[in-house]
Amino acid sequence: MSPTQVNALIPTNLLPGPVTLQVVLSGRAGPPVTLRLEESAPALFEAAGRTVIATHGNGPPITPDSTAAPGETVVLYATGLGPTAPQTLPNRIPTAAARLTNTAFQVWLNGVPVPRERILYAGVTPGFAGLFQVNLQLPPDAPKDPEIPVGTPDRMSPPGPVLPVQ
Repeated sequence: MSPTQVNALIPTNLLPGPVTLQVVLSGRAGPPVTLRLEESAPALFEAAGRTVIATHGNGPPITPDSTAAPGETVVLYATGLGPTAPQTLPNRIPTAAARLTNTAFQVWLNGVPVPRERILYAGVTPGFAGLFQVNLQLPPDAPKDPEIPVGTPDRMSPPGPVLPVQ
């Protein structure tokens, strides 16, 4: 929490629809706010400069100084990707992989869908609450520094973030 931001993890057992959220800190309550929960609200985590937070397949971070290469397997980090199988348990940190159940999940590079067979895994990141990962094998013709939204055609992550690719 900061003076201008509150981060909250929505329990996985809440159903889509309107909910009321109220922040209470040290016995002081803010005003109740009505929100609409959706089944998914995809977003990629970003570093400075609108660069997505991602790693090379062998673990080091992808940065403008350590770019990914076409054909390489990378790991993207996201939140809000939706239901998984098996289901994640409310108030529990996942201990095993659980894939997304939405078969329409997609990754785009500069508006072009990446072939689904190149999405090697999309689901929870074991050991972390609210963190999803997408293991993606970049196409051999991946463009340099593409904009990279994820989600479904009707519910994509916000535009703008790029993946540093050579």
